[in-house]
Amino acid sequence: MPIIRRYFSAQINEISKDAALRFYGAFLAVGQVLTFWVWHVGKAANYLSDEARPVCWPFFENCFRYRFFSYDEARLILFLFGLVSVIGVLLFLSNKLCAAAYGWLIFVNFFKTLIYIQDYSLRLNQHYMLYFATFVFLFLPNKRRLLRYTLVLFYVWASVLKYNMEWLSGGALYAKPLWIPGLLIPAACYYVVILESFIVLGVLSRTRWVYWSALFQLSLFHIVSWPVVGFFYPLLMFALLTIFPLTYFISDPSESKSLFTSLTQGKEPRVTYFFIAFFSFLQLIPIIMPGDEKVTGEGRLFSLHMFDAQVFCKGAIILKFKDGTKQEFPIPLKEIGTPRIKCDPIVSFSRAKQLCAQFRGDQAFLDLDLVYEARRAHEKTMKPLVDVKDFCGQNLSYDLFRPNDWIIKD
Repeated sequence: MPIIRRYFSAQINEISKDAALRFYGAFLAVGQVLTFWVWHVGKAANYLSDEARPVCWPFFENCFRYRFFSYDEARLILFLFGLVSVIGVLLFLSNKLCAAAYGWLIFVNFFKTLIYIQDYSLRLNQHYMLYFATFVFLFLPNKRRLLRYTLVLFYVWASVLKYNMEWLSGGALYAKPLWIPGLLIPAACYYVVILESFIVLGVLSRTRWVYWSALFQLSLFHIVSWPVVGFFYPLLMFALLTIFPLTYFISDPSESKSLFTSLTQGKEPRVTYFFIAFFSFLQLIPIIMPGDEKVTGEGRLFSLHMFDAQVFCKGAIILKFKDGTKQEFPIPLKEIGTPRIKCDPIVSFSRAKQLCAQFRGDQAFLDLDLVYEARRAHEKTMKPLVDVKDFCGQNLSYDLFRPNDWIIKD
């Protein structure tokens, strides 16, 4: 216990002694307020109520059995989450309440996670990045520098996902970017890859014009992308990017002027390199999985999940009855409104699991088949993705860490 107390005291002291970090804590709490708002306008209470037909996360396959709240009660829970998030912002504005703000931010994230795991449809890349930035802020030393490295990692690994023809041609976009003529969209997509792969490194430079030029281009990119991704992503990134102006104007004399030089010359603490290696390893998990991870979705729970390729799918969940009749639920499922997950095998797998449980006591029910095919936007023909006969009888599970045999790979 003394070791644990010393550990948390060190984290709190690091934040309280640095005004830049304390204000950044408020911006992280703003990220939770934005989470509440996107859930509110997106009517997330529909996913949480006892009338919902949820899409379960692979680590919580029977989530549909645990629905205890009505729609109105679910809305009340969401508003309560919004309230505690606003309180978190206010606590960080007082240096005397830094310890309370630190503990409150942990509580807010715990509260959010309890909501988040209720339905896979709530999954967004924004939550992934906010969780990681908050984790660094709360639990790792060298916060002032490591947070900036973390933001750069977000962009660099996001660019790796975009090295494909769907993105470079503009085919991965679901809407037209702000101010970009249709003919220039492919060029703009190439520019985004260059921005996220190379120009972003400028925010680690000691040269003023390089630093501010890179930060300006990142901000402009998020403004332009607003019609494509909605309000949540740009506003959250503006909140996360505040670590750069905060540390610029609230300087630390002991800090290296060039973070890029400090990093590449091995002058950073070991925890920095360990974190960079760990985060990078997570991004490699989908790549080392067999098959096209953009279609199979395998391993992508561990990594960034960007607009990198559109996937189209067609098939059905086919219920079979003993009298020979059949009932079909077309894939993609109509109630799945999130474009990036509508063809994900996790979604159809979860719905098939629920249907098995729903009809288990029906004497007329025989079993169901889960059959559909998919392709990337640039491909001409569909390819089989899932073909499982008598799904209920096989009692399948989704394996997070290994390839699933029931998902067909090229």
